[in-house]
Amino acid sequence: MALHTHSRDADISVTVLQVAALRAAKNAGLAVPQDSIDRAIGFIGKCYNEKAGGFAYSPMARPASARTAAAIYSLQVCGKYDDPRLSAGSDYLFANDKETEQWWPYGCYYAARRST
Repeated sequence: MALHTHSRDADISVTVLQVAALRAAKNAGLAVPQDSIDRAIGFIGKCYNEKAGGFAYSPMARPASARTAAAIYSLQVCGKYDDPRLSAGSDYLFANDKETEQWWPYGCYYAARRST
C-alpha cells in the first residue's frame, strides 16, 4: 500500500483516528514504523495555535474545543506526555468550556478519554 506524503485535505479528526489505530496496532504487537508516529505528531503540531493555546481542524484554521481535545488525546497516545502543548490545550479547554459548536459531543468524547 502506498502512503501519500502530501495531502490537501488532511485534518485533525482523521489524524486522531489514525493515531488511535496505530496505537492499537502497536499494543497488539504489530510493527508500527516510528516515522508514522512522528508524521502524525508533526501534523498535529501544524494545527496548534500557540497564541490561543488550542488546536484547529487543519493548519492555519481557528482553534476550537473539539479539535483541541482530539489533539491532546492524540499527543498522549503518541507518548508525548510532557509536551507543553498538552497543558496549553487543557488550559484552552477550561477557558473555553462554554464554547458550543456542532462538534461539541465529539470533543467531550476525546476530552474524557485517557491514553493507554
